[in-house]
Amino acid sequence: MSSPHWEIGSTICNLRKQHGISQTELSEISGVSLPSISRVERGKETIRLDVLVKILNALGYELSIKAKEKI
Repeated sequence: MSSPHWEIGSTICNLRKQHGISQTELSEISGVSLPSISRVERGKETIRLDVLVKILNALGYELSIKAKEKI
């Protein structure tokens, strides 16, 4: 099973590529350092919530929380 760090990083990488921007451009747009973006995308860094929100906002997404369906 994949680690949550890798799944989040992989998703960010895929979204970034879909938008046709480099890690450097994402860093500039989001205000998150290039090394942090690189580590997050490779699953080497636990992403802080504030950093995730900055990256998602830069990519045109927002973070939301919804209730799970009751079992």
